[in-house]
Amino acid sequence: MKHIIITSLDMYLMGGVERTNASLAKLFLEKGHKVTLISLFRNSEKPFFDFGECEIIYMNKSPHGLVHNLLIKIKTIIGFFKMINYLKSIDDDYIIISSYLRTSILFGLFFFNRSKVIAHEHSSFSAHGWFISRVRLFAYKFLKCVICLTDFDKEIFKKNNIKSFKIPNFSKYRKNPVLLNGYDNDLQCLSAGRLHPHKGFDRLLLIANKLRSENIIFNIIGSGSEEEKLKDLINKYNLNSIVNLMPASSKLEKHIDNCDLYLMTSRTEAAPLVLLEALAYSKPIVAYDCPIGVKEIVSDGENGFLVEDGDIDEYVKKVKEILHSNERYNQLSLGASVYAQKHSPDSNYILWSEHI
Repeated sequence: MKHIIITSLDMYLMGGVERTNASLAKLFLEKGHKVTLISLFRNSEKPFFDFGECEIIYMNKSPHGLVHNLLIKIKTIIGFFKMINYLKSIDDDYIIISSYLRTSILFGLFFFNRSKVIAHEHSSFSAHGWFISRVRLFAYKFLKCVICLTDFDKEIFKKNNIKSFKIPNFSKYRKNPVLLNGYDNDLQCLSAGRLHPHKGFDRLLLIANKLRSENIIFNIIGSGSEEEKLKDLINKYNLNSIVNLMPASSKLEKHIDNCDLYLMTSRTEAAPLVLLEALAYSKPIVAYDCPIGVKEIVSDGENGFLVEDGDIDEYVKKVKEILHSNERYNQLSLGASVYAQKHSPDSNYILWSEHI
Protein backbone atom coordinates (compact mmCIF):
# COMPACT_ATOMS: atom_id res chain seq x y z
CA MET A 1 0.00 0.00 0.00
CA LYS A 2 1.06 3.57 -0.59
CA HIS A 3 3.40 5.25 1.90
CA ILE A 4 1.63 8.31 3.33
CA ILE A 5 3.69 11.29 4.49
CA ILE A 6 1.89 13.95 6.51
CA THR A 7 3.70 17.27 6.89
CA SER A 8 2.95 20.11 9.27
CA LEU A 9 4.45 23.20 10.85
CA ASP A 10 4.75 21.60 14.30
CA MET A 11 3.27 18.19 15.08
CA TYR A 12 4.08 18.70 18.76
CA LEU A 13 1.62 21.56 19.29
CA MET A 14 -1.85 21.48 20.81
CA GLY A 15 -4.38 22.50 18.18
CA GLY A 16 -7.05 21.39 15.76
CA VAL A 17 -4.59 20.74 12.92
CA GLU A 18 -2.43 18.52 15.10
CA ARG A 19 -5.46 16.67 16.47
CA THR A 20 -6.68 16.04 12.92
CA ASN A 21 -3.24 14.87 11.81
CA ALA A 22 -3.12 12.45 14.74
CA SER A 23 -6.53 11.01 13.85
CA LEU A 24 -5.62 10.67 10.16
CA ALA A 25 -2.22 9.12 10.89
CA LYS A 26 -3.73 6.43 13.11
CA LEU A 27 -6.53 5.79 10.60
CA PHE A 28 -4.09 5.28 7.71
CA LEU A 29 -1.88 3.09 9.91
CA GLU A 30 -4.89 0.99 10.88
CA LYS A 31 -5.73 0.50 7.20
CA GLY A 32 -2.26 -0.90 6.49
CA HIS A 33 -0.35 2.13 5.20
CA LYS A 34 3.15 3.06 6.22
CA VAL A 35 2.84 6.55 7.73
CA THR A 36 5.60 9.10 8.28
CA LEU A 37 5.07 12.46 9.95
CA ILE A 38 7.34 15.40 9.13
CA SER A 39 7.37 18.44 11.40
CA LEU A 40 9.24 21.61 10.47
CA PHE A 41 9.54 22.56 14.15
CA ARG A 42 9.52 20.79 17.50
CA ASN A 43 7.66 22.50 20.33
CA SER A 44 8.46 19.91 23.02
CA GLU A 45 10.05 16.55 23.68
CA LYS A 46 6.72 14.77 23.35
CA PRO A 47 3.78 15.60 21.04
CA PHE A 48 0.62 16.84 22.74
CA PHE A 49 -1.54 14.29 20.90
CA ASP A 50 -1.16 10.55 20.46
CA PHE A 51 0.14 9.65 16.99
CA GLY A 52 0.20 5.93 17.67
CA GLU A 53 3.18 4.08 16.22
CA CYS A 54 3.88 6.72 13.57
CA GLU A 55 7.38 8.11 13.39
CA ILE A 56 7.79 11.90 13.65
CA ILE A 57 10.78 13.42 11.86
CA TYR A 58 11.53 17.06 12.68
CA MET A 59 13.59 19.54 10.66
CA ASN A 60 14.25 22.14 13.40
CA LYS A 61 14.87 21.22 17.05
CA SER A 62 13.43 24.52 18.26
CA PRO A 63 9.73 25.48 18.62
CA HIS A 64 8.07 27.71 16.04
CA GLY A 65 6.74 30.12 18.66
CA LEU A 66 3.83 32.53 18.42
CA VAL A 67 5.64 35.50 16.85
CA HIS A 68 5.81 35.39 13.04
CA ASN A 69 9.01 37.42 12.74
CA LEU A 70 11.58 37.38 9.95
CA LEU A 71 13.80 34.82 11.72
CA ILE A 72 10.93 32.34 12.04
CA LYS A 73 10.02 32.80 8.36
CA ILE A 74 13.63 32.12 7.37
CA LYS A 75 13.78 29.04 9.62
CA THR A 76 10.51 27.82 8.08
CA ILE A 77 11.95 28.08 4.56
CA ILE A 78 15.20 26.38 5.65
CA GLY A 79 13.14 23.62 7.29
CA PHE A 80 11.16 23.18 4.09
CA PHE A 81 14.27 22.62 1.98
CA LYS A 82 15.67 20.25 4.62
CA MET A 83 12.43 18.32 4.19
CA ILE A 84 12.90 18.31 0.40
CA ASN A 85 16.34 16.73 0.83
CA TYR A 86 14.84 14.11 3.13
CA LEU A 87 12.09 13.31 0.62
CA LYS A 88 14.72 12.71 -2.07
CA SER A 89 15.98 9.78 0.01
CA ILE A 90 12.61 7.99 -0.06
CA ASP A 91 12.43 5.45 -2.86
CA ASP A 92 9.03 3.82 -2.24
CA ASP A 93 5.68 4.92 -3.65
CA TYR A 94 4.51 7.79 -1.46
CA ILE A 95 1.92 10.53 -1.34
CA ILE A 96 2.31 13.74 0.68
CA ILE A 97 -0.51 15.35 2.65
CA SER A 98 0.54 18.92 3.47
CA SER A 99 -1.47 20.35 6.36
CA TYR A 100 0.20 23.76 6.56
CA LEU A 101 -0.80 26.51 4.13
CA ARG A 102 2.59 28.06 3.43
CA THR A 103 4.28 24.67 3.08
CA SER A 104 1.61 23.66 0.57
CA ILE A 105 2.43 26.82 -1.39
CA LEU A 106 6.15 26.02 -1.28
CA PHE A 107 5.45 22.48 -2.48
CA GLY A 108 3.56 23.92 -5.45
CA LEU A 109 6.35 26.32 -6.32
CA PHE A 110 9.54 24.38 -5.64
CA PHE A 111 9.00 20.62 -5.11
CA PHE A 112 10.29 18.38 -7.90
CA ASN A 113 7.55 15.80 -7.28
CA ARG A 114 4.65 18.17 -6.62
CA SER A 115 2.09 16.02 -8.41
CA LYS A 116 2.36 13.71 -5.37
CA VAL A 117 1.26 16.47 -2.96
CA ILE A 118 -2.24 16.98 -1.57
CA ALA A 119 -2.90 20.33 0.12
CA HIS A 120 -5.07 19.63 3.15
CA GLU A 121 -6.83 22.89 4.09
CA HIS A 122 -7.73 23.39 7.76
CA SER A 123 -8.89 27.00 7.76
CA SER A 124 -11.37 28.86 5.60
CA PHE A 125 -10.06 30.43 2.39
CA SER A 126 -11.04 33.90 3.60
CA ALA A 127 -8.99 33.57 6.79
CA HIS A 128 -5.84 34.69 4.97
CA GLY A 129 -4.86 37.95 3.31
CA TRP A 130 -5.21 38.85 -0.36
CA PHE A 131 -1.56 38.22 -1.28
CA ILE A 132 -1.37 34.74 0.29
CA SER A 133 -4.71 33.82 -1.29
CA ARG A 134 -3.52 34.84 -4.77
CA VAL A 135 -0.24 32.95 -4.43
CA ARG A 136 -2.11 29.92 -3.16
CA LEU A 137 -4.45 29.88 -6.16
CA PHE A 138 -1.43 29.92 -8.44
CA ALA A 139 0.73 27.36 -6.60
CA TYR A 140 -2.07 24.86 -5.98
CA LYS A 141 -2.62 24.37 -9.71
CA PHE A 142 0.56 22.28 -9.77
CA LEU A 143 -0.42 19.96 -6.90
CA LYS A 144 -2.31 16.69 -7.13
CA CYS A 145 -5.41 18.23 -5.55
CA VAL A 146 -6.77 20.21 -2.61
CA ILE A 147 -8.81 18.65 0.18
CA CYS A 148 -11.19 21.11 1.88
CA LEU A 149 -13.34 20.78 4.98
CA THR A 150 -16.31 22.65 3.51
CA ASP A 151 -18.25 22.86 0.26
CA PHE A 152 -17.82 26.64 0.40
CA ASP A 153 -14.03 26.44 0.07
CA LYS A 154 -14.16 23.57 -2.39
CA GLU A 155 -16.16 25.70 -4.81
CA ILE A 156 -13.67 28.59 -4.54
CA PHE A 157 -10.84 26.34 -5.72
CA LYS A 158 -12.97 24.73 -8.43
CA LYS A 159 -13.87 28.14 -9.85
CA ASN A 160 -10.12 28.76 -10.16
CA ASN A 161 -9.56 25.51 -12.09
CA ILE A 162 -7.96 23.66 -9.16
CA LYS A 163 -8.90 20.06 -8.44
CA SER A 164 -10.64 20.22 -5.07
CA PHE A 165 -12.71 17.85 -2.99
CA LYS A 166 -14.51 18.02 0.32
CA ILE A 167 -13.51 15.52 3.01
CA PRO A 168 -14.82 16.52 6.44
CA ASN A 169 -13.01 15.73 9.65
CA PHE A 170 -14.19 12.70 11.58
CA SER A 171 -14.36 11.33 15.08
CA LYS A 172 -14.89 7.72 16.09
CA TYR A 173 -18.36 7.04 17.51
CA ARG A 174 -17.98 6.77 21.27
CA LYS A 175 -21.26 6.58 23.14
CA ASN A 176 -24.97 6.02 22.68
CA PRO A 177 -27.33 8.78 23.85
CA VAL A 178 -28.09 9.03 27.56
CA LEU A 179 -31.80 9.75 27.43
CA LEU A 180 -33.36 11.77 30.25
CA ASN A 181 -36.57 11.04 32.13
CA GLY A 182 -35.96 13.79 34.64
CA TYR A 183 -33.16 16.21 35.40
CA ASP A 184 -32.34 17.25 38.97
CA ASN A 185 -28.67 18.21 38.62
CA ASP A 186 -27.05 21.26 37.03
CA LEU A 187 -26.85 21.23 33.24
CA GLN A 188 -23.14 20.79 32.45
CA CYS A 189 -22.16 22.86 29.41
CA LEU A 190 -18.76 22.53 27.78
CA SER A 191 -16.77 24.76 25.42
CA ALA A 192 -13.19 24.13 24.32
CA GLY A 193 -10.51 25.63 22.11
CA ARG A 194 -7.70 28.15 21.95
CA LEU A 195 -8.37 31.19 24.11
CA HIS A 196 -8.23 33.48 21.08
CA PRO A 197 -10.59 36.28 19.95
CA HIS A 198 -11.77 34.17 16.98
CA LYS A 199 -13.18 31.58 19.40
CA GLY A 200 -15.56 34.09 20.98
CA PHE A 201 -15.34 32.94 24.60
CA ASP A 202 -16.11 36.52 25.65
CA ARG A 203 -19.47 36.06 23.91
CA LEU A 204 -20.00 32.85 25.87
CA LEU A 205 -19.50 34.73 29.14
CA LEU A 206 -22.19 37.22 28.12
CA ILE A 207 -24.53 34.27 27.59
CA ALA A 208 -23.54 32.75 30.94
CA ASN A 209 -24.32 36.08 32.61
CA LYS A 210 -27.85 36.04 31.16
CA LEU A 211 -28.33 32.44 32.34
CA ARG A 212 -26.94 32.93 35.84
CA SER A 213 -30.32 32.24 37.49
CA GLU A 214 -30.62 28.83 35.79
CA ASN A 215 -29.11 25.56 37.03
CA ILE A 216 -26.21 25.59 34.58
CA ILE A 217 -22.45 25.17 34.94
CA PHE A 218 -20.19 26.44 32.14
CA ASN A 219 -16.87 24.62 31.70
CA ILE A 220 -14.31 26.21 29.37
CA ILE A 221 -11.24 24.15 28.41
CA GLY A 222 -8.39 25.96 26.70
CA SER A 223 -5.19 27.99 26.85
CA GLY A 224 -4.07 31.04 24.94
CA SER A 225 -3.62 34.78 24.70
CA GLU A 226 -7.13 35.65 25.94
CA GLU A 227 -6.80 33.89 29.31
CA GLU A 228 -6.29 36.98 31.47
CA LYS A 229 -9.01 38.91 29.64
CA LEU A 230 -11.50 36.09 30.20
CA LYS A 231 -10.57 35.83 33.88
CA ASP A 232 -11.19 39.58 34.22
CA LEU A 233 -14.61 39.19 32.56
CA ILE A 234 -15.51 36.30 34.86
CA ASN A 235 -14.69 38.51 37.84
CA LYS A 236 -16.44 41.53 36.34
CA TYR A 237 -19.71 39.62 35.86
CA ASN A 238 -19.24 37.72 39.15
CA LEU A 239 -19.45 34.35 37.37
CA ASN A 240 -16.91 32.41 39.45
CA SER A 241 -19.60 30.14 40.92
CA ILE A 242 -20.93 29.00 37.52
CA VAL A 243 -17.94 29.29 35.13
CA ASN A 244 -14.88 27.02 35.34
CA LEU A 245 -11.91 28.07 33.20
CA MET A 246 -9.51 25.13 32.88
CA PRO A 247 -6.25 24.71 30.91
CA ALA A 248 -6.06 22.80 27.63
CA SER A 249 -6.03 19.05 28.10
CA SER A 250 -5.04 16.07 26.00
CA LYS A 251 -7.93 14.29 27.75
CA LEU A 252 -10.64 16.50 26.26
CA GLU A 253 -12.77 13.44 25.51
CA LYS A 254 -13.30 12.89 29.25
CA HIS A 255 -14.71 16.39 29.59
CA ILE A 256 -16.98 15.83 26.59
CA ASP A 257 -18.20 12.54 28.04
CA ASN A 258 -19.08 14.27 31.33
CA CYS A 259 -20.94 17.21 29.80
CA ASP A 260 -24.60 17.41 28.78
CA LEU A 261 -24.40 20.08 26.10
CA TYR A 262 -21.65 21.54 23.91
CA LEU A 263 -21.66 25.30 23.29
CA MET A 264 -19.78 27.12 20.52
CA THR A 265 -19.68 30.91 20.23
CA SER A 266 -16.86 31.34 17.70
CA ARG A 267 -16.69 34.35 15.41
CA THR A 268 -15.31 32.23 12.56
CA GLU A 269 -14.67 28.52 12.04
CA ALA A 270 -13.75 26.19 9.19
CA ALA A 271 -15.09 22.80 10.30
CA PRO A 272 -14.19 22.42 13.98
CA LEU A 273 -13.18 18.90 14.99
CA VAL A 274 -14.38 19.48 18.53
CA LEU A 275 -17.99 19.59 17.29
CA LEU A 276 -17.54 16.16 15.72
CA GLU A 277 -16.06 14.88 18.96
CA ALA A 278 -19.09 16.18 20.88
CA LEU A 279 -21.46 14.48 18.42
CA ALA A 280 -19.44 11.26 18.76
CA TYR A 281 -20.53 11.21 22.41
CA SER A 282 -24.13 11.97 21.35
CA LYS A 283 -24.00 15.45 22.88
CA PRO A 284 -26.29 18.11 21.40
CA ILE A 285 -24.72 21.39 20.27
CA VAL A 286 -25.78 25.02 20.41
CA ALA A 287 -23.65 27.15 18.10
CA TYR A 288 -23.63 30.52 16.42
CA ASP A 289 -23.99 30.32 12.64
CA CYS A 290 -20.64 32.03 12.15
CA PRO A 291 -18.70 31.94 8.88
CA ILE A 292 -18.13 29.35 7.42
CA GLY A 293 -18.32 25.69 8.30
CA VAL A 294 -20.42 25.21 11.44
CA LYS A 295 -23.63 24.97 9.38
CA GLU A 296 -22.14 21.95 7.57
CA ILE A 297 -22.00 20.07 10.89
CA VAL A 298 -24.87 21.38 13.02
CA SER A 299 -28.32 20.80 11.55
CA ASP A 300 -30.74 23.12 13.31
CA GLY A 301 -33.34 21.18 15.26
CA GLU A 302 -31.74 17.81 14.45
CA ASN A 303 -28.44 17.44 16.31
CA GLY A 304 -28.46 20.85 17.96
CA PHE A 305 -29.43 24.46 17.41
CA LEU A 306 -27.84 26.90 14.96
CA VAL A 307 -28.36 30.47 16.15
CA GLU A 308 -28.00 33.61 14.04
CA ASP A 309 -24.50 34.90 14.59
CA GLY A 310 -24.34 37.27 17.56
CA ASP A 311 -28.00 36.93 18.63
CA ILE A 312 -27.42 36.47 22.36
CA ASP A 313 -31.10 36.45 23.32
CA GLU A 314 -31.90 33.67 20.84
CA TYR A 315 -28.87 31.69 22.02
CA VAL A 316 -30.06 31.99 25.63
CA LYS A 317 -33.55 30.91 24.57
CA LYS A 318 -32.24 27.72 22.89
CA VAL A 319 -30.15 26.74 25.92
CA LYS A 320 -33.19 27.23 28.15
CA GLU A 321 -35.31 25.10 25.80
CA ILE A 322 -32.86 22.22 26.13
CA LEU A 323 -32.59 22.72 29.90
CA HIS A 324 -36.34 22.65 30.50
CA SER A 325 -37.41 19.96 28.02
CA ASN A 326 -36.21 16.39 28.40
CA GLU A 327 -38.05 15.55 25.20
CA ARG A 328 -36.12 18.17 23.24
CA TYR A 329 -32.81 17.15 24.79
CA ASN A 330 -33.40 13.48 23.95
CA GLN A 331 -34.42 14.32 20.37
CA LEU A 332 -31.23 16.31 19.76
CA SER A 333 -29.07 13.70 21.48
CA LEU A 334 -30.46 10.99 19.19
CA GLY A 335 -29.80 13.26 16.22
CA ALA A 336 -26.20 13.73 17.35
CA SER A 337 -25.80 9.96 17.54
CA VAL A 338 -27.17 9.46 14.02
CA TYR A 339 -24.83 12.11 12.59
CA ALA A 340 -21.75 10.66 14.32
CA GLN A 341 -22.41 7.11 13.15
CA LYS A 342 -22.87 8.31 9.58
CA HIS A 343 -19.55 10.20 9.60
CA SER A 344 -17.34 7.35 10.77
CA PRO A 345 -13.59 6.81 10.28
CA ASP A 346 -14.35 4.09 7.72
CA SER A 347 -16.51 6.43 5.63
CA ASN A 348 -13.77 9.07 5.87
CA TYR A 349 -11.12 6.59 4.70
CA ILE A 350 -13.23 5.70 1.67
CA LEU A 351 -13.17 9.38 0.66
CA TRP A 352 -9.40 9.64 1.19
CA SER A 353 -8.67 6.39 -0.62
CA GLU A 354 -9.84 7.98 -3.89
CA HIS A 355 -6.86 10.34 -3.71
CA ILE A 356 -4.09 8.35 -2.03
